[in-house]
Amino acid sequence: MSYLEIPRIYFGGEWTVSVATANNLGKLFTPSEDGGTDPKIQKLLNFADVVLEDVLVDNSQPTDQELRQYMAIENRKYGSQTINWNYYGSNTASFQTKVVGVDLGKGFAVDDPLVGKTAGFLHTALCDLNPVGSQTTQMFTDAFLLGDAALPDGGAVPEPHFSRWVWFYRNINPNAVGDTAASGFFETKIPMDNAAWEALSALKSPAVDQLRALAAKTGAVGLSVRYCLYLTTSQGIPQVGNYVKKVGKVVGAIGLLGAGELYSYPVGRRLRGATVKIPMTIDYPKQPKVKTVPLAPALINVDGGARRISLDLVTALPEDGLDGTKVDLGTLTLVLNTNGTIATVGVLNYVDYAQPSYAKTSGIVDFDYRAGSDVEAALPDGDFQLWSSKYGVIFTEADALETDQRDTYLHQEEKETIKVKVTRRGRPLAGAAVYIKQYIITDNDESGVVEAKPDERLVDAPDKVEVMADGYASIDITAVKTGQCGIGFFLNKDAGATLDILNDGCGFVRILKVDDYSHITDDQLLGQSGFSIMYENVLRYFYVAYPVMQGIVDFSNYNIMTSRMVLQQLQTLTSKDKWRDFDYMPRTRELTDARRDLLHRWCQVNTKALYPTATV
Repeated sequence: MSYLEIPRIYFGGEWTVSVATANNLGKLFTPSEDGGTDPKIQKLLNFADVVLEDVLVDNSQPTDQELRQYMAIENRKYGSQTINWNYYGSNTASFQTKVVGVDLGKGFAVDDPLVGKTAGFLHTALCDLNPVGSQTTQMFTDAFLLGDAALPDGGAVPEPHFSRWVWFYRNINPNAVGDTAASGFFETKIPMDNAAWEALSALKSPAVDQLRALAAKTGAVGLSVRYCLYLTTSQGIPQVGNYVKKVGKVVGAIGLLGAGELYSYPVGRRLRGATVKIPMTIDYPKQPKVKTVPLAPALINVDGGARRISLDLVTALPEDGLDGTKVDLGTLTLVLNTNGTIATVGVLNYVDYAQPSYAKTSGIVDFDYRAGSDVEAALPDGDFQLWSSKYGVIFTEADALETDQRDTYLHQEEKETIKVKVTRRGRPLAGAAVYIKQYIITDNDESGVVEAKPDERLVDAPDKVEVMADGYASIDITAVKTGQCGIGFFLNKDAGATLDILNDGCGFVRILKVDDYSHITDDQLLGQSGFSIMYENVLRYFYVAYPVMQGIVDFSNYNIMTSRMVLQQLQTLTSKDKWRDFDYMPRTRELTDARRDLLHRWCQVNTKALYPTATV
């Protein structure tokens, strides 16, 4: 049970984001040392160990203030591309989204009192597990606001949202570059208890009433909220001391989440996209006349009780233009193919998947089928395909290997079990062998990441595991080396020479260093000298890499950092109990356990020394 089943609520609008980009490359420009105009590029951020590398200018070490100036150099004055185009970004996002319609089983409707009400996340922080990659974005939110109700109730928060299918070929228009050409799929769980349902029921919405009744009947554990971000464009020009925000489009859908289901992926039936060659409608200078486009996945859900097949194309079909105009792929026909025998599910004309229809129903299209029909007979053993009258078969059903542990943080020698749900035609594939492969992902390589050699692997993991009767395979891993890696899941032992992040089942792991500060005594942490220890070992990295914090608290200022309020807040906001919260610090979630312990110890001994009547 997921948002793909009815009743369903649709929402849409815009989102705004300010990303912090010092960690896109971890590099900075320093002035040329030979009098030339080109800058010298140096590595500053060591992502594996979360430390600053030594940087020299004229054979001397710059101050931290100078490092921050070099990170923010407007590189065009050196004739170069920008290296840290949004150094002052905050890693926060906001959603300006509203309910646009509902479906209670009779198609899209706008007569529900929810329509026009707010439907969006309240306070959102984002960060990438892999700092220099583009496929591991995570969202951490305080609540989901539906109407006047902030969900979930009682201090809980939505589950983290993980990006899937970050697709840089969505918009083929030459004027759409970078994020503007891309889209991403996110899904999360909103836990619901009786108090939360009561708050929603005050809206007097038939859609809410149906959801609540169905949740009580089925034992659903919460709301399933799926959304897609696309057409995200920059607003403003990089300037020293300022940040650039980006504004993009959002479409989404809300339904129920069944007990035992993955919350970050609707385990139904998965369609793998083909690579198509699309002629450009306008002859652009210095641009190819035909664009080669690998299509992102689509999803299918079969509701046997309602005899309804739901097709999710939210991030599957390409666009051409900054207004989001869908590429005309001709007439699309959804079929079930059983060893060459075809059962036609339904037909989509261009108007059915064009931008207006897409924005209304968030890319979801429903088809009904009759009892005893060829479609019903083909469901157990047939594979779904989507045919295009212009390009042939553009989607074919594929096995799904997915996990809610999409992004995992570990310390060296720490163990974790990653559970992967494996389905074929929507059913658990019990007894199958899942082959495990590992990848070192160090840049924005969308075309495929080569399998790591044995001596390059960051985690110890089995080569193969078995899918149990419940459809899950358990992969026991042990973190070995610091850094970031991808773990691919395959049913064919010969697959996975490269990782196709768009299509292959995979998860990502970041391994943090195990530091040892046991030699530092409490007495050494007192006073200015103690602050110097704390700054060098914990605060300095974040002071240089994320200057937006300067507007909240100056990590380099002893007097500010030792105020009673800051000493208390540092402990609260860096507590592991707040890991999933919007206001957890640091937003990049790369503070090691040992550094957190050292930071908390420093806060406690200085609170006791400076404010003896305070409660530590």
